[in-house]
Amino acid sequence: MESVQKAPKKSVFSDYRVKLSCAFMGLGQLFCRQFTKGALLMLLEIGFILFLVFAGVENIIGLFTLGTTEGVPIMGIEGDNSVSMLAWGITTVFLVLFFALAYYANIKDVIYTAGEIRKGNCVKPFLESCRTLLNKKFYFLTLTLPLLFVCIFNIMPIVFTALIAFTNYGGEIVPPRLISWTGFQSFRVIFTMSEYIGTMGKILAWNVLWAVGSTFLVYFGGLGLALLYNSACLKGKRFWRIFPMFAYAIPSFITLTGFYFLFCDSGPIVGLLKDWGWVSENFTIISYDSVWSLRLLGFFCCAWIGVPSVMFLATGILSNANKDMYEAARLDGANAFQQFWYLTLPFVLFATTPVVISTFINQFNNFSIFYFLRPETVYAPGYFNANSSDLLINWMYNLTVENRLYSLGSALSLILFAFMAIFSLAAYVTSPAYKKEDTYRSVKLRIRPGRAGKTALVYLLVLLVSFIFAFPCVWLVLSAFNAEGDLLTLDGFFPKEYSFDTFRRLFTEANKYDYPRWFGNTLFVAAVSCVISTFLVIAVAYTISRYRFKSRKAMMKATLILGIFPNFMNMTALFVIMTQLHLINNLWGLILLYSSGSAMGFLVQKGFFDTIPGTIYDAATLDGASDFRIFLSITLPLSKPMIVYTALTSFVWPWADFMLPSMLLVDKSSWTVAVGLNSLDDSEFSVFAAGSMFVAVPIIVLYIVLSKYLIQGGSAGAVKE
Repeated sequence: MESVQKAPKKSVFSDYRVKLSCAFMGLGQLFCRQFTKGALLMLLEIGFILFLVFAGVENIIGLFTLGTTEGVPIMGIEGDNSVSMLAWGITTVFLVLFFALAYYANIKDVIYTAGEIRKGNCVKPFLESCRTLLNKKFYFLTLTLPLLFVCIFNIMPIVFTALIAFTNYGGEIVPPRLISWTGFQSFRVIFTMSEYIGTMGKILAWNVLWAVGSTFLVYFGGLGLALLYNSACLKGKRFWRIFPMFAYAIPSFITLTGFYFLFCDSGPIVGLLKDWGWVSENFTIISYDSVWSLRLLGFFCCAWIGVPSVMFLATGILSNANKDMYEAARLDGANAFQQFWYLTLPFVLFATTPVVISTFINQFNNFSIFYFLRPETVYAPGYFNANSSDLLINWMYNLTVENRLYSLGSALSLILFAFMAIFSLAAYVTSPAYKKEDTYRSVKLRIRPGRAGKTALVYLLVLLVSFIFAFPCVWLVLSAFNAEGDLLTLDGFFPKEYSFDTFRRLFTEANKYDYPRWFGNTLFVAAVSCVISTFLVIAVAYTISRYRFKSRKAMMKATLILGIFPNFMNMTALFVIMTQLHLINNLWGLILLYSSGSAMGFLVQKGFFDTIPGTIYDAATLDGASDFRIFLSITLPLSKPMIVYTALTSFVWPWADFMLPSMLLVDKSSWTVAVGLNSLDDSEFSVFAAGSMFVAVPIIVLYIVLSKYLIQGGSAGAVKE
C-alpha cells in the first residue's frame, strides 16, 4: 500500500496580503477591501515615521547622553536640560513599544482576515467589526483606555524615578548643570556609609512595626464597626453611621493638623492634664525629642482616619451574602464567635484580601501622619536626616525635597519598592482571593443581622465610638467661632469669646482667602473625577472578575506591584509630563491624573464581583443578552453597594488631596481648598477651622443621599433557578 504523504502546511505568512501588512501597516487590509481600517493603520505608521524623523531619534540619543551642552544662564547659554531629555527619551521608548504592539495587532488581524477570505466568508465592514468588539470582546474595550492611562501616568513616572537612581542628579548637580549616568553609585553609598545603613535599619524596624500595628487597627476596627452597626437591636443605623462619616469627610491633612493643635504643648489636651495635676509641668506629647508618645498618637490618628473607610467597604461586602450557611451553623450549635470566625471572617477576607494588602502598603508608605504631627524639621541624634518617628517615606522626603539628594532618594525608594513588592505579591498569590476566585460564586453567605450582644452593650459601644469620632470635630467647630482667631486664646477646649467674624472674613476677603473660588475649584475637580473614576474602576473590576483571558493574572499582579511605589517619588516625573502637555495650573490636568490613577484600584471591587453568583450571568447569556447588556442591565444594579463605596472614595481622594494640587496649581485663583487652607499660618487657626467645616459638608451630604444603597444586597434572590 502506498503511503499517502501529507502536503506541507502552508505558512500563514505566505499570503501576499499578510506580506504587504508586514511591510507597511494597513496595506494588506486595503487588499482585503477593509479600506477604513487599512487607511487608519497606514496613517498611524506614517505619523510614527514622521515623529521618529523630527524628534524620536534625537530623544533616544538624548536618553543615553543626557545632554552635551551645559547651560550657563549668566552668559545667556541655555544648554541642554538633562531631566527633560530623560523624560522625553522614556516617552519615546514607550511610544516605540506602543507602535510595536499596534504592528503586531495589525499582522494578527490581516492573518485572520485573509484566512476568512480563503474560507469563502465575507469580510466584516469596519462598523460591524466595532460592534463585534463591543459584544464579543467587551473586556478588550473596557481595558484599553485604563491601561493607556496607567502606562502614561503611572508606569512612565515610575521608570523615570527608577532611572534617576542611576544618575548623579541631586545636590549641586541640577539643571542647568548636566546630569550623567553613574551606575549603582547611589546604592553603594546607601549600603556602605555607616550613617545611611544605621539610619535605614532603625527606621525600617519601626516602619514594619508601624505597618503591622496600624493595618491591624484599621482593618479589624473597620470590620468590627461594620458588624456593630449591623446589629439587629440597633435602631437608626444610618444615623449612627454618620459619626464615623465625620472622620471620612474631613481631609486627612486637616484632621492631622487639628490633632497637632489638639495635642501640642499649647493645645487643650496637655493644658488640661497639667491643670488637673495628672502630669508634670514638663510633660509633652509632641516635641522635638518625643518618641513613643508621638508614635502612639500616630496609631490613634491612623485609626481615626482609616477605620471609617474599611467600615463602609465591609458594610457593602456584607450586604452581598446569603443567610443559609448561618442558619445551618446555628442548627449545628455554633455560637456567635464561631459563626464570626468560621463564616463571616473568611467571607470578608476573601472579598477584601486586596484591601488588607493595600492597607499594609499604604500604612508602610504613610507619609502624612508624622509629616503633619511633627511639622518642624528636627533630626534626632543617631539618625541621618531623620527623626525617631519618621517612616522610610518621610526619610526619603527629607533626602529628596529638603536636601535635594534626588538620586539617593530614588535608590532608597527602589529598595523599598523591591522589599514591599516581594512581600505583597507573595501574600496575594497565596490568598484564596487569587487562587480560588470562584469560591463564593455558587455558595452564598449572608450576614444575619442578629444580636451582636445585649442591647445595652451595643448602644454603649455605639455611643463610645460616636464620641471618639465626634469630639475632635466638635472642637474644630467651636474653634471656628473663636473671636481672637489664635489657638492660644482658647480657654481649654472652648473659645473665650464667640464670633461669626471668622466666617465673614473667609467669604468676603477674596484678596486674602478667596475661599468661594477654592471651594468651587475643588468641587469641580472632585465631581468630574468621581464620575470618570467610578466608571473606570467598576468596568475594569467587572471585566477582570468575569472574563478569563491571557495576561489576566499578570495584570492583577502588576496592579498590586505598581501600587507599592511611593506616590510622592513620582512628583518630578509627573510635573515634567504635565508641563509638556501644557496642563500646569489647569484643573483638567488634576482631573486627568486622578482619573488615570483610579483604574489601578480595581482589586477591591473585583473581590465584590467575585461574590456575585455566576449563574446570574449564565442565565442572561442563555436569554441572548450581549456582554455590554449584561454589564449595563444586570451587573450595575446588583453592584449598588460597591458603586456607592467607589463613588465615595473617588470623590474623597481629589477633594482631600494636598500634594498634587500644591505641585500643579500655581496661581492662587486656581488653588483647591486643601492648598488654600494649608497656606494659612497658626495665627489664623479659626479661619482654618471655619474652612474645614465647609469641606466636610459635600461628603456628608453625598453619604446621606447614597447610604441607603450601601446596605442593599443585590444578588440575594437574584439567582435564576
